[in-house]
Amino acid sequence: MKKLLLVDNRPSSAWAEILKKALNGLAEVSPVHGKEIARKLQEAHFDLALINAATVPNLVKTIRQVRGNSPRVPVVVITSSPDVETARQAIRAGAANYLTLSMDEAEIRNNLSELVELPDETDRGAYGETHHPAG
Repeated sequence: MKKLLLVDNRPSSAWAEILKKALNGLAEVSPVHGKEIARKLQEAHFDLALINAATVPNLVKTIRQVRGNSPRVPVVVITSSPDVETARQAIRAGAANYLTLSMDEAEIRNNLSELVELPDETDRGAYGETHHPAG
């Protein structure tokens, strides 16, 4: 199962629930406060990092911090208030994508699947486990 790190300084942010619904058990989402990024990245391997732009004091610095600690982990900025300039700054700082709350669950899942290989929902067994063909 893929592991996604959600950098979100609001413990009750809607993004954690939105991601869980969009991914429908295809990946594990681990929320973390911005102050704990370095420790969390050292403790465990993550396949993708998502940063809630509205909750971190300095988005560019946070992107660079994640990229500095885990250069191979793609970073995606998520926001409920899209802004063209913020999106440009995020991409320049090393973000691989910029997702908005206005996207539906399928769009979010498809965008994340472009960065990390998520199993197709049709590959799920009766108890939510994923099956990978031998090959």
